[in-house]
Amino acid sequence: MPMPMLRRSLALVAILSVWLPGQALAEIKIGLVDQRRGILSTQNGQEAQKSLEALADVKQSEMEPRQKEFQRLQEDLESQRFVLSQDVLEERALDLEQRKRELERELSAARDDLTVQERKMLRPVLEKWAQAVREIGQQQGFDVIIDRSTPGIVFSKDALDITELVVQRVDGMD
Repeated sequence: MPMPMLRRSLALVAILSVWLPGQALAEIKIGLVDQRRGILSTQNGQEAQKSLEALADVKQSEMEPRQKEFQRLQEDLESQRFVLSQDVLEERALDLEQRKRELERELSAARDDLTVQERKMLRPVLEKWAQAVREIGQQQGFDVIIDRSTPGIVFSKDALDITELVVQRVDGMD
């Protein structure tokens, strides 16, 4: 678990442990959201997901010929292993290793680019999501709204889940 998330979780537990004894449990109104599922359920989230999938397909189609070429060269080297001289074999093996590293760098760059694009496309949706959660929390009198993915939540009643309500609010912001 990343350290900032652990600190937030511990801070939440500390706050609730100090606050809850002074409060009657029936008075506390808690809401839960599944941010990941919710964001991908919004219209903008679905559009972003489709765009990302299309971008991933383009990247994959760009990389596929290179991967096939590398595989072909690897198979050729393997089939000619007993025919080639040791010097030629070593030279081709080094060339193949260099191509492999280059291919891995390109794949890594493509993954990094997809991650950057995902953040860029989802940033406006995340901002709307946070705004919608705050508005719903204030309007409906929630004391706490927690993301289901928060460490430590192992069970919750479905009735506490307001994800769909937040999705509707976000979609209504457009």
